[in-house]
Amino acid sequence: MSLQYPGTWKRRAGHKRTFVRVCSNTQPITNQVHTDLTFIEHSIITERTARYYTSESHTEASDIWVVLHGYGQLARAFIEDFSPVANDSRRIVAPEGLSRFYIRAGQGAIGANWMTSEDRLNEIEDYISFLDNVTIEVRQQENQRVFVLGFSQGAATACRWFTHSTLRLDGLAVWGGGIPPDLDFKALSTRLQGRSLSVVCGRSDIYMSENRFRAELQTLEKHDVSHRPVTFDGGHQIEPDVLNDLLVHHEAKSAS
Repeated sequence: MSLQYPGTWKRRAGHKRTFVRVCSNTQPITNQVHTDLTFIEHSIITERTARYYTSESHTEASDIWVVLHGYGQLARAFIEDFSPVANDSRRIVAPEGLSRFYIRAGQGAIGANWMTSEDRLNEIEDYISFLDNVTIEVRQQENQRVFVLGFSQGAATACRWFTHSTLRLDGLAVWGGGIPPDLDFKALSTRLQGRSLSVVCGRSDIYMSENRFRAELQTLEKHDVSHRPVTFDGGHQIEPDVLNDLLVHHEAKSAS
């Protein structure tokens, strides 16, 4: 699997990344004889531990919802927003972004994020691989359906994962977050065949204004991506009644 972005790399056998960037330093370096040095950036794949949370161990649930948190959130807190909709037939799975950080000046509260603009292609590849691995682990039966919901920063993460994953994913919802402008919309449209895409926004969301929300919908329309806009009276949060209706819609759409 390789992401189709301009200038990106592809994986070779053995999962070694081949993307190399050459950086030239044209500024003098103190105490060095040579003042014009060339630095080569290398990338390796290394094993690390990542975590995710689930609702009660309903391994026999017919539906799995993988929910992706926003910037600065932790999965253990985010999954609590989904407690009203978790039941014996619906399991909630909340992976946590691979990068954690102190939210305030190196101490106190800790949050996580999915990526930054630095080394972004590798970060995208890493979280797609991580989310694939989580899904493989929690999907106990082949006929279990897996839906994806991304909130805030997790919306872009959900879009990229849904589009580029090689796994079967049964529906996508983006809530209070943007759709990546460099997304492969043709591939997204193909993946959505027989599936539903919902775009959700609170009318008083301080991060997703009415104009920005309208622009997101226009982007989808421009690329002929079928979607269903959903708005509600509220801000930048998961609203239980809207959430329940959303999940019921996607599950019914996938069953039809």
